[in-house]
Amino acid sequence: MLSKRLRTLAAMILSFTLVACSFVFLPDKAYAAGQSDISVGDFVDIGRTDAEGYKGAPHWRVLDKADDGSMLLMSEGLWTGDGTNPDAKIKFINVAGGTGSAKVINDQVLYWRGTDAEIWADKFCENILGNVEGLTVVPTTRKIDDAFWYETTLYGENNKELFFAGTDPMNSVLYQNKVYFLSAEEVVKYMKTPAERVAYLPGSTESTQWLLRSSQENTNWASEVKPDGEFTFVSANTGRAARPVFWAQFAENTSFVKTVDESGAVTWTIGESSEDPQTDPGSQNDPDSQDKPTSQVTSEQKAKKVKTVTVNTATVSASAIDKAVRKAGGSKKYVTKIVLGSKVKKIKAKAFSKYSKVTSLEVKTKKLTKKSVKNSLKSSKVKTVKVKVAKKAATNKKFVKKYKKIFTKKNAGKKVTVKK
Repeated sequence: MLSKRLRTLAAMILSFTLVACSFVFLPDKAYAAGQSDISVGDFVDIGRTDAEGYKGAPHWRVLDKADDGSMLLMSEGLWTGDGTNPDAKIKFINVAGGTGSAKVINDQVLYWRGTDAEIWADKFCENILGNVEGLTVVPTTRKIDDAFWYETTLYGENNKELFFAGTDPMNSVLYQNKVYFLSAEEVVKYMKTPAERVAYLPGSTESTQWLLRSSQENTNWASEVKPDGEFTFVSANTGRAARPVFWAQFAENTSFVKTVDESGAVTWTIGESSEDPQTDPGSQNDPDSQDKPTSQVTSEQKAKKVKTVTVNTATVSASAIDKAVRKAGGSKKYVTKIVLGSKVKKIKAKAFSKYSKVTSLEVKTKKLTKKSVKNSLKSSKVKTVKVKVAKKAATNKKFVKKYKKIFTKKNAGKKVTVKK
């Protein structure tokens, strides 16, 4: 009898252990991932996409991590715009001087401080990163760039050596800047090969130049990365695209949701509250709390019900989809279908890349063109595009034929089935 009871007790303990473990290791619990889980080489999506007066998507590569957990983030894509004109390119001229000349001190070096490049970076920090919950943009303490030599092939000349000047400690290149540009030496440190340095303008499939903060000695020329990833110099008055960097520190309770695309790239987005509802301190004082669902559970249940979301703005971007999901009371973890309303004219590149569960689009607009859906499905999980632009079957059939020509892998970025 005793042996039978012991076997029964052992079976109960084993069952309880297995159940407990199944709760502890649930993979979709957002609060299980924090800043410490993010690794160098991963990506982080935070900030405003195409904020007023800018063009760009906040998709950041983790270049480095400090002992305190803060991360050096670099924009994977390029940015243009100055807060007023989204097509404006960044220059190194000294705006304060009003002369259009480069910021040159003692006729030696074009300095970062005081240029419109630095002013642009300050505005970018406020306009793109200013409202990210839990984020602190940590001011850099770096003050001096050492002289740096780089050997490359320049304009067909072999073994050409470029010299990037060091900065005068009395005129520190960086001093408590929050957002800034990389130096040539930092580019080589974090992106060792030219291929790793290639970057693109928003919505473009052709690489282009991007500015650094380095300069040549005895000149007012700024350095840049060429479309092929190599270095060169350009007049400080010549506008170029920007690839900003900054040190990010997140609050301890900030939780992240992890997604992995087809290439294996890991992207993190800020998720829901990192607090476990089971540890709600209020439950300790309420004798009936174990029988009552918490508000967080209620929100979770509501989010699961929201699987279809409608976006009806002229331009569909990642931020526009996020807004529509929040308005519907849902969560990106559960949305499987997105309806594009009749007002939609354009879909931004990689608009659906953060929505790993979205496999279907329903198109109700007649206004899409080949150009306006360029790379829109890139990095997404969308498999089907359902055309429902009108009540008449003949009209839908007509637009199915049209949209099959623009929602192609070559143009939209992914192979999908277009049907009515």
